Amino acid sequence: MPTITRANKADIPEILRLQYAAYQSEAEFYDDYTIQPLTQTFDEGSSNPMDREQLQERMRNWLEADWRADLLMCGEETVGYALYRFKENNYHPGIKEVYLRQYLSVASIEARGLEMQGIALLKELRFKGVATIEIDVLEENRHGKSFWLRAGFEPYACNMRMRNT
Repeated sequence: MPTITRANKADIPEILRLQYAAYQSEAEFYDDYTIQPLTQTFDEGSSNPMDREQLQERMRNWLEADWRADLLMCGEETVGYALYRFKENNYHPGIKEVYLRQYLSVASIEARGLEMQGIALLKELRFKGVATIEIDVLEENRHGKSFWLRAGFEPYACNMRMRNT
């Protein structure tokens, strides 16, 4: 059974290691080692051009502000992490929500169902009393979309973009 523990700035290198390991597992899953996170950046497969030092600084800034991070532990091994921020509902003051910006885990725990147990732990220990948990999933992230649907999330909105070149 996994556990969660509060992360701090000293854990940033471990968080970045987990990000890279998650992208390696995605590359294995799709048999595509040219995916952007492995060739250009560590950040979510987005168009974010940040290098490792910039990502470290961004995570440090988040942790110094109102963001919280938890490490998902399996014994002594760190197998995942969550980054989130509590907020108030825009239309109904007093209703608490949470925006789960990042939730990553190493592939070895996914097959054992520990990834879902990590979500259950967050809900039970960190998100108690929260009306809504909000996430964003990149459109191209089929594996991630499938996971979040299995976890009980439902599509709510679609963000669309057009390049104007």
